[in-house]
Amino acid sequence: MSEAETLTGALNRATWAGERYASADFCVGLEGGVDDDGDEMLSFAWVVVRAKDGTLAKARTGTFVLPDPLARLVRSGVNLGEADRQVFDLSDKRLREGTIGALTDGAVTRASLYAHAVTLAFARFKQPHHYRP
Repeated sequence: MSEAETLTGALNRATWAGERYASADFCVGLEGGVDDDGDEMLSFAWVVVRAKDGTLAKARTGTFVLPDPLARLVRSGVNLGEADRQVFDLSDKRLREGTIGALTDGAVTRASLYAHAVTLAFARFKQPHHYRP
């Protein structure tokens, strides 16, 4: 329910994957979240990449405002996936496209939204000399 919690969730996922798959060169943690300023509720995701040597890289997806019916449900304790199901009357197949898929009629899907951020996070490993160790 906040920027910080969402980033922590992505970090925890990447750390867990690194512990579970210790021989992997990179482990990626993805976490979708919302941030509510009381007026608008924003939706986004954080991506954290953990290299075998422990180096971390991160990036965030684009951000969009949730429509009021979704925001009201989430504020009442309903998770966003269930709120999508109620507001958009989505089948399980269409639900995989995420909130952004429902809002854009599939022009942007959850996968395409996250793919950009994953690529951005890997910039640290493509150009490591530009980053602090």
